[in-house]
Amino acid sequence: MQNAEQLLDTILELHPGHPHYLSLATSVYIWKSIFDGNHRPEYLVRAEQYALSAFSLRPTWSNSLTTLAKIDYYLGKNPSSWLALSEQFGNQETETYLTHVEVGFGAWDSLDSKRKSATINYLLRGAEHSRIRNLYVPIINNSPRKADICRYLVVTGRNVKVPCDD
Repeated sequence: MQNAEQLLDTILELHPGHPHYLSLATSVYIWKSIFDGNHRPEYLVRAEQYALSAFSLRPTWSNSLTTLAKIDYYLGKNPSSWLALSEQFGNQETETYLTHVEVGFGAWDSLDSKRKSATINYLLRGAEHSRIRNLYVPIINNSPRKADICRYLVVTGRNVKVPCDD
């Protein structure tokens, strides 16, 4: 991680306003927050700063929107506005599906009925595509609402066996 930070510092010195490099810096600090201790806030705040900078340069880039939704969720903030924007500008992107399931179900209690409905729709639509369905497995396994997710899948006849078999 230290090498990644040093490399990023150099890249950002050379290209301070490049949204791809800002997004890369965002990812490094999100991963650092995970590796150094269960979503450490100081790293997430730094990741958020980079993500907001990338967002300001490319406000319709769904990657920035889903990342900001995750950061808000990890920081205990309501991610609804970022989820709505990611749906608006990246509704067919795989990352939008994955983020809605991870963040939407994780932050369920803070979402309004429209966001909850969108979260369920992303879960069900994604479960119909084998590539996305396979990517759901670790998200479902780690979700605080795993039982609810599996119930939605079973009731609607979707089949994501591995995480919902137990």
